[in-house]
Amino acid sequence: GGSPRSRSSSRPTTWFLIARVLWGLGSAAVFATAYTIAADISDGGSRGTNMGVVRGGITMGFPAGLVLGGVVSALAGNIAAFVVAAAFALTASVVAYRFVPETHVTGDRSGDSIKPWDVDTAVPAVTVGLVNFGLMFAYIGALFSTLVLFLGENEISLFGLAPQGTSGLFMAGTVLSAALFMFVGGRISDARDSRTPILLTFLVVSFVGFLLLARAGSVVSLGLACVFIGAGQGGTSGPMMALLADLTPDDRMGRASGTNNVLGDVGGGLGPMVSLPLIEAVGFAPIYAACAVLPLAAGAVLLVGVRRETGTFLPGHAVGEPERGERSTSPDS
Repeated sequence: GGSPRSRSSSRPTTWFLIARVLWGLGSAAVFATAYTIAADISDGGSRGTNMGVVRGGITMGFPAGLVLGGVVSALAGNIAAFVVAAAFALTASVVAYRFVPETHVTGDRSGDSIKPWDVDTAVPAVTVGLVNFGLMFAYIGALFSTLVLFLGENEISLFGLAPQGTSGLFMAGTVLSAALFMFVGGRISDARDSRTPILLTFLVVSFVGFLLLARAGSVVSLGLACVFIGAGQGGTSGPMMALLADLTPDDRMGRASGTNNVLGDVGGGLGPMVSLPLIEAVGFAPIYAACAVLPLAAGAVLLVGVRRETGTFLPGHAVGEPERGERSTSPDS
C-alpha cells in the first residue's frame, strides 16, 4: 500500500494537471466577475478608471506572486510556496465574501439558467476580444517568450546578470509601465466624450514600442521599447474593458468578459508557438517588426466593430447606460 503521500506523489503529473485545471477555472471566474462588478458599480464617467484599477491589480499581482513564490520556495521549498498561495486565495475569498456587495443579481433569479456553452458572440464582445487577442499575441508571444533569447543573442545585461535575471528586470519594467497606464488610460477615457481616440492612441504607442524593439541593441533602447510596449498594452486595457461595458447589456457582461478573456488567453498561448520557431528561421528583428503591425490591425478591427454596433466610430459613454439605469438607481440591488 504505502503512505498516502507516496501514493499521491507517484502520479505528480496527474495531480499537477488537475491543480492547474482547477486554478484556471477559478481564476477565470474571478476575472470575469471582477470586471462585471466594476461595470455594475460604474457609470460612463468612472468606468474606465475602475476597469483600469481592476486590470492594474491583476497585472501587478502576477509579478508580485512570482517574486513572493520564488522567495518562499527558495527558503522553505515548493510545497510551502503552494501553501502560501492557497492561503492568499482563501484570504481573498473571505475578504470578497465579507466586503464585496452583490451588484449583479437584482431579484429572484433562481429559475434562470445559463448554459456553460452560452458564449457571448455579440459584436462588442468579439471585437474587444479580437483586439485583446492581437495585443496578447504580441505582448506574451513576441516579447515575454523571446526576451531571454534576445538578450543572449545581443549580449545585453543589467548589473552583470545572466539573460534570465536581466529579462526579469526588463519584464518588471514592462509590467510596471503597463499597470501605471492601465489607470491613466482609463482615467483619460472617462474624461473624454468617446473612448475610441484614447484606445487608438495607445495602440499606436504599442506599435511604436515594437518598432523600437525591432531596432533595439542596447540597454537603453531595449528599456525604452519595453516602456512603450507596456504603456501601449496597459493604456488600452482600462478603456477597452470600459468600452465593452458601455456596449454590453448588464445581463451579458459576465459572458462578454469571458469571451474577451478566452480570446486574450488564446492569443497569449499561440504567440510563443508561432514566434519562437519563426525567430529561429528569420531572426528577431523581422518578427518584432511584424508584431508591430498587430496593434494597427487591432485598431482597424476596433473601428469596424464599433461602427457596426453603434453606427459611429466615436460612441459616447452613455450608449449602454439604459440597460444599467434601473440597477444603479436601486439601493437594494
